[in-house]
Amino acid sequence: PMPQTGEASMAIELERTLRPEWDFIMRAIRNQILTALVVLLLLAAVTYWINRRFVSKPVQELIDHVDRVADGESLPTAQYQIDEPTQLAQKIEKVADRVSDLKEEAETERQQKRELEHQLRHANRLSSVGTLAAGLIHDLGTPLNVISGRAMMIEGEKEWTEDIQRNAHIIGEQSTRIAAIIRSLLAFARPDEGQ
Repeated sequence: PMPQTGEASMAIELERTLRPEWDFIMRAIRNQILTALVVLLLLAAVTYWINRRFVSKPVQELIDHVDRVADGESLPTAQYQIDEPTQLAQKIEKVADRVSDLKEEAETERQQKRELEHQLRHANRLSSVGTLAAGLIHDLGTPLNVISGRAMMIEGEKEWTEDIQRNAHIIGEQSTRIAAIIRSLLAFARPDEGQ
């Protein structure tokens, strides 16, 4: 209550500084922040190590494996500590085997195609040669008949010497022989009629 007039008033003022408590609170906050930072750094390091050991490294090995398979190498399936990369590696290996089989099949087909093309070119050349030979043989037939006929005439004439008649006989025999060869070649060159 308020002092009344003429009465003496007294008051006690107690003062205490809160500086030590304030310093204690600040240290506690600083320690909590530092502890949280250390825990976060440790968690980050452990997370990084686990990720590196169990995810990044196996995935990188898979990528390297796939690159080598893509370059045509046939590699054994890589083994990993966790199941998914192992399954993925096995699937990749299966695909690589199939790709290898397809490459071999394609190469075999290319070889067969080249062989068929070679045979076709050879058959075309033989056909062209056959056509040319048939024309040539046909054109040679008429002069050979003339030679053969003239040789028979000379051979049958009594006025020629025996030596000339003998040579005419040889010319006639050989031209007849050549004509027979020409006939057989023409028969061979004619296309067969299918039955």
